[in-house]
Amino acid sequence: ASPIKRSFDLKSYNRWYIYLGYIVATQVVSICWTNHQEILGYGTYRIPSGSMLPSVHIGDFILVDTWATDPVAGDVIVFRFEEDSESTFVKRVIGLPGDTIFYRDKTLFSNGEEVIQAGAEVRELPAKFRRPNLIEYQETLGDAKYNILLDSSDSFFDIKATIPEGAYYVMGDNRDNSRDSRLFGFVPERLVVGTVYLVYFNWDWT
Repeated sequence: ASPIKRSFDLKSYNRWYIYLGYIVATQVVSICWTNHQEILGYGTYRIPSGSMLPSVHIGDFILVDTWATDPVAGDVIVFRFEEDSESTFVKRVIGLPGDTIFYRDKTLFSNGEEVIQAGAEVRELPAKFRRPNLIEYQETLGDAKYNILLDSSDSFFDIKATIPEGAYYVMGDNRDNSRDSRLFGFVPERLVVGTVYLVYFNWDWT
């Protein structure tokens, strides 16, 4: 798989009628109640939390390529936990097998090199995330560029890890509001469901 170089923001062509055929095929009613459906090598999932803001929003429906289970750094993946195989989670791949990741003072280092953070155009956030202490940056990891949120009023303990073979290190883009590899450790390759391809719809009924 190649790193996602596109924004996940809804575009002008991302309208319900464009994807009507696919939504019908994957039984949209079932999706709304179960949060996911899989068919023909693709899965559809609904995002219930803000851990991947500003890239993926609460209520976004994502299309996942379930054949793409060998992500590269910067890809957004869907995966399962060993102890909770029924639930799925969405995070960004930060480290590949053999990589050494260091996270200090809200700055990420990959194999000894600082991952550059630059100012970013601020996008509309859900009301509960509109706080002056939440600052949006653009991060560049390899060929992938994506936006992250950092909370200037919060702090996170230092992390240093070398990723073993057959595993990945993942983090949420909403760095200070994400339960990810900094807390639960590595994601085994066999638990990767697929790589997020696009956001095709948003419906936040909460």
